[in-house]
Amino acid sequence: MKRSLLILFLITISLNNSSIFGQAGVRADGTNTRIICSGSPIIIMTNMGYANNASDNLFAAANSEVIFNGGTTVSISSTGGFDTEFYNLEINKTGGSEIDVVSNNVELRIRNNLEMVSGNIDMNGNLGSTITLGVSPTVTGNLIRTTGHVYNGYFKRFYSTAGASDVAGWDIPIGMNASNYNMARIWYPSGVSTGGSLRARFVASNPMYTGLPLTDASNTACSAGGQLIDNLANEGYWEINPGDGWTAGQTDLYNIRLNYSGITTVTNPNCLSIVKSEDHVSWMLEGTHGGVTAPVVRRNGLAGWSWFTIGSEFTTNPLPVQIVKFEVNCSNNNSFLINWATVSEINNASFTLERSKDAFSWEHVTTIPGAENSNEYKSYQYVDAVYNSGYYYRLMQTDFNGEKTIYGPVYKYCSDRPNTLDIVNAWQNSENNISVIVNLPADMAYTLNVYDMTGKKLDVLKSHGTAGLNQVTIETETLRSGFYIVSLHANDQQISKKMLITTQN
Repeated sequence: MKRSLLILFLITISLNNSSIFGQAGVRADGTNTRIICSGSPIIIMTNMGYANNASDNLFAAANSEVIFNGGTTVSISSTGGFDTEFYNLEINKTGGSEIDVVSNNVELRIRNNLEMVSGNIDMNGNLGSTITLGVSPTVTGNLIRTTGHVYNGYFKRFYSTAGASDVAGWDIPIGMNASNYNMARIWYPSGVSTGGSLRARFVASNPMYTGLPLTDASNTACSAGGQLIDNLANEGYWEINPGDGWTAGQTDLYNIRLNYSGITTVTNPNCLSIVKSEDHVSWMLEGTHGGVTAPVVRRNGLAGWSWFTIGSEFTTNPLPVQIVKFEVNCSNNNSFLINWATVSEINNASFTLERSKDAFSWEHVTTIPGAENSNEYKSYQYVDAVYNSGYYYRLMQTDFNGEKTIYGPVYKYCSDRPNTLDIVNAWQNSENNISVIVNLPADMAYTLNVYDMTGKKLDVLKSHGTAGLNQVTIETETLRSGFYIVSLHANDQQISKKMLITTQN
């Protein structure tokens, strides 16, 4: 579990060529507390995070340095929406600990040196927030990296007009997750007409496939006629956005390297090429292939900005079974209609469809043969003749060697009953909380209570829902499997049901 240790200092702290040590957090809070960095302080944050609610220039003193170290994951936040500027920043977190940015729409700027010794920065999906190296095209900052990267969000860095070479100092240190480093290295060998910035992240979702197949005539490592590209890395793509004077349509030529660490579909790295999408609708080839030094692919002579990913030939670097759709709908003949589709299958023996009331205990519905090997779009469908109920459905894909992959679950409630106030289902989920599905006749406020069979109230939830099905979670103590009373109050009505809640304990 990620933790942040935080102590509020209710004094003004003035730091002059000194250090802070401790198991705590530092908080800047306007008139109550302010950290004043004068001179050249070294601030050592040992297992310390901070909440900046006072100043955009919290650690901006010239020649100052802030060091985040220790083996505990800590958080950085700003409830007041303040950015934070560092002069020098060092990240040296150990034992798998990291820094969590837990606020949205804030920027952490490093004016001079960003030294990444160890430990990641998790942006937690806050796509309005950014880690920024440099403050302008004339003050671009320096990256000194050993390990660690930014994931679940954006890293931004500035570029000057001067020409640059293929060195690690120009890396954009991002990754698809905590384990995989997927840097993008971008440089202008002949310089660029105006300085600007790039803001990038790795998007860990299946890319589109429009525009394929392509043939990369400049990549003859696997075929004298050029590299056929009819599949893409299904782990995701790089999104790179220009700013601060740069635009998507600029014409200066740059080179790019992409690190494909964690992309499991690569069997023969020599047959990889970089593709891009300027319109985010279809893929294209631009520039020339610059070679592969595993796990990095290079491309030269590109212009403008877009999405990027790794492409190859299906028969050389085959994708596994790739599901692009898995849907459950209510049909007109009082049945559940389950649809799924693939764009690639290799060694695929079968699909097994299962259903469940609680997402824990599953029953077999049907098994349908797979296509064995295919690189075409294939659709599958099954009609499950049950109704007036809600079910979870999941799909189990089985290879001929016995390996299995599970997709889902997907929940759907189908009924021909009137749209009335109702408690549809309740169960204890994997986090030992109670999940409840209620049906509301209209948008309204409601209250849920859970009681044990002795009448003891375990917990209560007050919320507002929309017409139709609403799934909510009630945080409660660990339960034993058995019967409980779930009570729903809404619109001057009350419904109580005795329900069997099955637990994982």
